[in-house]
Parts: sequence; C-alpha cells; structure tokens
Amino acid sequence: MENALGVLTAEQIPLHHKEMVVRGLTDVGPAAAAGDGEEAAEPALFALDAGRVELALESSRNGVAHPKLVHVFRAPAAADRVEYSRVTSQALYVRNSHTLKTILPSRLPGLAALYDRLIEEVRGYAVAGAPLTDRAAIVRQMDPLHKKVAVQMLFGD
Repeated sequence: MENALGVLTAEQIPLHHKEMVVRGLTDVGPAAAAGDGEEAAEPALFALDAGRVELALESSRNGVAHPKLVHVFRAPAAADRVEYSRVTSQALYVRNSHTLKTILPSRLPGLAALYDRLIEEVRGYAVAGAPLTDRAAIVRQMDPLHKKVAVQMLFGD
C-alpha cells in the first residue's frame, strides 16, 4: 500500500521495522573500524595510579563516531560496586497476578548517576564543537547512553 508518490506512510511501516530504526539511533557501543566492516578492538582499561582508571574505547551514537573516546574515572570503592550490583539486579515482582510477572526497571538513571559520581575527565568528546573540559560540563553534557556503556565496561559487564 503506497500513496500516490509510491512512498509508504508511517502507519503502513511494520512496527518491528520502526523498532529496528529506533534501536539503531539509540545504540551505543564499539564503532566498526573505518571502512573495512570489522569490529573495533575491545575497550581497554588502564590503571593510571592508585586512585584513577582510564577506559579507552571507540563508540558511535546516532551516526556520530567518537573514535578515541577516553573516560577517566576515580577508582570505584566497595560502596560503588555495591551500588552497581543493586542497580543491575533490581527487579519488581507483581503480586496477585495469575502468572508470575517480573518488571525490570530501566537501569539508565542509576548507571548515569554512578557515572556522574565516578567520572573525572573525558577526552575525544565534544558538544557543539567544544570539548568537555571540566567535571561539571561532563556530568551535564555527556550523552546518557555513553554514560551507561562506560559504567558497564568499567565494572566488567
């Protein structure tokens, strides 16, 4: 079913096609190597000193590549590891239902808050052409999905 111009309308596009497009636009992860279709190398973790950890990875979001994105975190404390475990294992169980129902709430707010608490510096990321130079700007401007992926990689997920 096409209109007079031979183009499908939004109502005619199957839902699963729409879902794939939205997932493609909101996906954050290692970017493919330039031009050859191979996956980029795994992200690298480096201990800078007793109190800092550097996470180097290649990533992309909405078609914008960040080929040398580096997040520098303060080393997670035991309380941070407990918070990460709490956020990633949270589930709600619905009582009085005919079947056992489990609701998994979004992890994004908790992981972003953990990122905001641990981040010290980023390199290779800019907003409107300006690099993020201070911690407050990083907390305010860093893409939440980048925050989520960086924290998951920091804690080994």
